[in-house]
Amino acid sequence: MKPGKGVQSHEMLKEVFTKYGHKRLAQGLRLSLSLIHQWSRPRGESGTGALNPLDRLAETVRLTGDLQPVHWLCTKADGFFVKNPRPQMPSASLLAAENEAVREMAALLKTIAEATEDNQITPAEAAGLRLRWEKLKPVMEGFVLRCERGAFRCKTIVWALGWWLATGEAPMLAEKV
Repeated sequence: MKPGKGVQSHEMLKEVFTKYGHKRLAQGLRLSLSLIHQWSRPRGESGTGALNPLDRLAETVRLTGDLQPVHWLCTKADGFFVKNPRPQMPSASLLAAENEAVREMAALLKTIAEATEDNQITPAEAAGLRLRWEKLKPVMEGFVLRCERGAFRCKTIVWALGWWLATGEAPMLAEKV
């Protein structure tokens, strides 16, 4: 089960707890087995579940509007949090979105090439790479989200990126009809 907007926290926790073992987790966390089981049940009128740590974290973020707890948790899991960008209007043209994605990817690749010319990367160059990467992530996420939502057909971006990587030349793109 992949976490997503449609997945309830108790469902995902139940799956994780089942794989790991409810009793083993309770012992590791020094909590009652009953509480661990309650976290993996629905709450509400007919449910016997308890407010679990994921729901508490989500409620903390909702109340404060501060994503620092999420960033902290992602760091603890040896990862990072990238907030989904607001997708552009569905009427955005494929050509414009495609060009923006290719342009940002090209800028990142250019930054990498420039940083590695002398076979080393300085802290300033690493910071520049991080900035470029952070700029690319939401552009690509927005593009993919629009593809998934059927805003346009996602075929030519793969061709354009392949062309650019193979030839080093920016392709001339035309709107597909």
